[in-house]
Formats: sequence, structure tokens, C-alpha cells
Amino acid sequence: MAKNIKKIANEHVSKTYGNLIQYDDPSFSEINELWNVNLKSLYPKIIIDDNIPPTREMYFVTFSNLGNIKINNNLEIVSYTSRKEILNNIDNNLKIYNDRLERIIIKSSSSNLIFTPTLQHFFNPLRRILSTILLTGKITSDEISVFPKTDRAYEWIYLLEQSDIVKKTKNGFEYSNMWTMLLNESNNIRKNFILKLERTTRLPRDKDTILLNLIMSYLLEEYFTYIRDVMHLRGISRIINVNSTYYRPCVNSEKILKFKPTTILYEYNKMYPNLKFPLISSAITELMSVGLLNYKDGLLDGSDIHLSEMMKFELSKQISLLTV
Repeated sequence: MAKNIKKIANEHVSKTYGNLIQYDDPSFSEINELWNVNLKSLYPKIIIDDNIPPTREMYFVTFSNLGNIKINNNLEIVSYTSRKEILNNIDNNLKIYNDRLERIIIKSSSSNLIFTPTLQHFFNPLRRILSTILLTGKITSDEISVFPKTDRAYEWIYLLEQSDIVKKTKNGFEYSNMWTMLLNESNNIRKNFILKLERTTRLPRDKDTILLNLIMSYLLEEYFTYIRDVMHLRGISRIINVNSTYYRPCVNSEKILKFKPTTILYEYNKMYPNLKFPLISSAITELMSVGLLNYKDGLLDGSDIHLSEMMKFELSKQISLLTV
């Protein structure tokens, strides 16, 4: 029976969905007395490495549970997921996959990203708040009121509260549990942070400065979307997006790749709002200044250290690779 069910499923998949869709072996449900065929996809994407000689790789991202086909014991299809819904499910899965991959890249790069001029600018009010608490044990409401943009300062305070880094007091705010925990582990933090920033040109050495930078990188890792969309600090997006544009194919191919700057622009415009090269060139040089990118002989490449961090996450194991 199972063999006949597979034949019915195969004919239906080929006719209805095309060659992007595959299916698992049928399983029978005693409850409704129907055979269930789960639909999945090995979604192909191509990576071009501009190294000499240039190479092309095709990798496949596996998307399971895109839909199903229900077949009865009379070999009749009782119900099935429509082609339109399957395609929508693929698009949604691709978005989820790319979002997860971007979070992994941010998490593995944040300790360098916070040293770029762009993030130094946008995170300056946060650094003022943290520095005041570090040096005086607190920050008062009166002190916050003298910030050039008081509303922005309180947005950062709210984020610090949500992270349990600071807590409200009668007259302002002071450090809380997360701050204390990081402070107590400052020696280990120093070792790990220096390792992460090994290729950064501006390397902090004292534990207090490292602690402040660690807090800022933590907030970037955990709250990037909130900072961008709710706090409306969209100016940080471009440098984050350029960094992701480079490292995304590196994670997929599990190695450092070399790209022409124009290739970065082409891939950037496939994922993000269309831009001309001068609008991303400064982001590229900022990433070079903190060791996330390198430029030599007309080609850009990245950091083995950061790629190794990215490859520790489970997402990479969902990928199968084929060189073509």
C-alpha cells in the first residue's frame, strides 16, 4: 500500500508543485485512517567567490513541513496544500532563515561593530549613561535632564531596565543584577573580550572599559530590531546590513570568501533597499577599521575568528553544499 501511496504522491507533487518540492515517506494515521505525506523543499541558492580562479557553489537550505497531502486507502487524494500556500510558506521560511542568520552574524560581530564610527555615534548617549553609573554608582534624573536629547536618554534607560542592567531608585537609576554579575566576572570577561577583539585596532585593556563595551554589544545582540524599529535608530542598519551581506554566504559555504566590492553591492541590493556604491563604501571601510573586513588586491575578505563563532550555531547544520 505504501508503495502505491508514494506513487500517487509523486505524481501529484510533480504536477502541482514542480521540482522544488520533495516529500517524506507516507505515514498512516489510525485516528482518521488517512495517509499523510509531508512536503518539504531543498531550496537552492548560488554563491560566487571572486577569488582567483573564481568559483561557484550551490547550497541547499532544507525547509520541512511546508504542507501535506492526505490520501485515503482507496488511493484518493482527500486534501492537499495549494501551490500558492506552499510558495508562501517557502517565502516565510526564507525570511525566518535569513532573520536567524542575521541575528547569528550580529551576535558574533557585535563586540567589533560597536567600535565603528557609526555605532559610536548612535550609542553615545548610552555610553554617557553607563559611564556615569560606572564612575558614581548611579545616574540621577537631574543628570539625565541635561542630555541633549532627554527622550532618547530615557529610551536607553528603559532598555537597560528591561535587561536588568540598571534599576530605578528614588532619585534616578543605579546598576542592577546583570551589571553586578558581569562586574564580578570581569577577569573572564576581559579574556574573552580581548579574544573577540583580537583583530580590532582600538582594543580596550582595562576591565571597566571592557565592561561598558560588553554591555553595549549585549544590547546590540539582543535588541537590534528594537533599537532600529522602535527607537528609530535606522542609521545603524546600513553597516549591520553590509556586514551581514558579506558573512551570510561565508556561513552558508562554511569558509571565508573573497568578493569584489561591486559584488557586495549587488548582493546587498538583493536583500535591502537599492543603493549606489558610494552609499555603502563608507560602511565597508568602517568594517575594515574594526577587523571585520579586509581589503587586498581589489578583493574583500573577512575574519576567520568571527566566522568560527558564527559556525558554532545550529543553523549552519541545516545547509547542504554542492560545488558546481
